Parts: sequence; structure tokens; C-alpha cells
Amino acid sequence: MLELFPRVPFGPANDPGSCVPWPQLVSKFDLQWLKGTFVQDQRTRLTRVQEGIASAQTHIDKLKATAPQAGKVGVLAPNGNFLRTANDHLLEEHIRTNAAQQIVRQIIEIRNGLGKLVQPILRDMSRASLTADTLRQRVLDKLSCMSRAALSSLAGPDSRAGFAALKANYATMLVHLSAIELTAYAQRCIDDGGADALPLLDSIVSRIFVGPRKIVDS
Repeated sequence: MLELFPRVPFGPANDPGSCVPWPQLVSKFDLQWLKGTFVQDQRTRLTRVQEGIASAQTHIDKLKATAPQAGKVGVLAPNGNFLRTANDHLLEEHIRTNAAQQIVRQIIEIRNGLGKLVQPILRDMSRASLTADTLRQRVLDKLSCMSRAALSSLAGPDSRAGFAALKANYATMLVHLSAIELTAYAQRCIDDGGADALPLLDSIVSRIFVGPRKIVDS
């Protein structure tokens, strides 16, 4: 028994409960999609996080700079001296404390709003990072890329005759593969999901159930 996995998830492959649907439907996992969509989406997420943090910090700095300052409490005597009692000192400190608390509450509100914006993006960035590791292992490793290039050279004209010849070539190739190699090819076809992978996947299924060795139950 060799295990086949679902198509590459968006998130940790070993923890399906932490995965979510792909932000955009992926028709085929290949280098063109990786460079044009996957990497660009990750860069966009990073830019949004950086802009959100910078905007919040600018808002906080402006709030601190424009915060009203507590004045002195007391009585200005005719001779120019400023007279303050103990109660005046307490009242001044009370005003200063209240002003500082208001600023702190406003800063907390800004940071809470930033958290609501940034946390989901960071979570998706983490999922994308874990997904990239799965792509590296199952789709975009060197051996998989080389085997896809070799298999594409077997494709003939886009016709029934070419399709039949392609499946015949697949059958010839698969008959000599071990169970673990068959499973690796099947996993690549599942991950690929494209139309070009269907003939190979069909040949693998036929090889598994009709061939001399059965490596999966269903």
C-alpha cells in the first residue's frame, strides 16, 4: 500500500484542517503559473502588510505630535509669580494622566485595526510558504520536471492516432516501473490536474489494476 495524496492544498499538506481553498482556482501547477500567479500573490500580500504597518505607524506618530499638552493649573500673582497649591498639582497631574490615557486608547484602536488587517494576510502568507514546500516536493522537483519534459516529447499530433500512440508509449514505459515509481507518477498527475496528465493517469490506473502487481485498493 502506497498512499496517494489529494491535489496540492493551500496550506500544510499534513494538516488538512488548517488549509483553505485556493484564492484563485488553479487549472495547472507549472512554472508559468508559479511565476505569474503564485509568487505575485505572495508579493502582493507582503506589500499590503508593509503598507498597513507603515500607515498605522504614521497615524500613531501624527497622533502623538498633535496631542494637546496639559497646561499649568494655578494663579498668576500681580508680581508675575505663578502660585500653585497642592490641589493644583494634583489637578494638573490628573489632567496630564487623562490626556495620556486618551492617546493610549487611540493607539490601541489603531493597532487593533491593523491586527484585523494583517493577521489574515500573514496567515495566508504562512499557508503559501507551506504550500511552496509541497510544490517543491511533489510538482516542481528536478526529477518531476525532467520526467514531464521527457513525456512531452512522446506526444504526437493532436489526433486520435497520436493519442493512441501516446497511450501505447505510456503503457510500454509503465510496464517496467516499480510500485513506488507508479505512485510517484500518479501523484504528479493528480497534482497537475491538466488535460495532458489524463492519458498518463489513465494508463497508470490500467497498469495498477490490470498489471501483475496491485499497489492500491481503490
